[in-house]
Amino acid sequence: MQAGGPLFNFRYCEILLSYLDGAEESTEIWGTPGVNFCPQNQWDAINFSDIEIEYGALFAIPNGPRFFVVDEILGGDIVSPSPDDEHRFFGDLEMRLLTTMNYSSDLGESVSYIPGQVLRNNTWLFYEGRRVYELTDINGQVYIMQSFSRIEVSDLQFDDLKDLGSRLNLPEGWTFRSRILSEPLEVSAIDGIAEVVQDDLGNSYQLVP
Repeated sequence: MQAGGPLFNFRYCEILLSYLDGAEESTEIWGTPGVNFCPQNQWDAINFSDIEIEYGALFAIPNGPRFFVVDEILGGDIVSPSPDDEHRFFGDLEMRLLTTMNYSSDLGESVSYIPGQVLRNNTWLFYEGRRVYELTDINGQVYIMQSFSRIEVSDLQFDDLKDLGSRLNLPEGWTFRSRILSEPLEVSAIDGIAEVVQDDLGNSYQLVP
């Protein structure tokens, strides 16, 4: 396997706090990148119902543990903290505010295979020789995996990803494939907005422009 970049196989966790703002559902994404590697005992001890009450959120959604399948991040840094970052403790687990995302209010919680918009300006870099994992929707749009999750499958490993299609409940007209890159691949947000989807196992993908 291609030697990994600084983000490759980087473990992290996130908590999504959702709020209703008029007709839109706005979600704050709090995460451990740049703070810690999400110790499993601290993650397991979090009471998400208590978090909803404490912060007045519609939902407090666990999102992790996760592992990046990208090699590097260009034009931004979600791994190194900034002095301006907002930090919170969820139980004993410290996180910082990473970004926000928006869904229309009729979606409620994030729904598998329904795109959402994330505010960010970075570019994901995949090295030449890296195996990548892609969803193609019914309209031919391609989404590339940025991280895999152990939300639904607690022992999911990198070696399992190339055959992931057999484990997914894909919508009609959608396909999954994995391939080896013959050259480096950069996947960027457009005008500060990344369009992302999750599959039904919680793995995250970003639209390839």
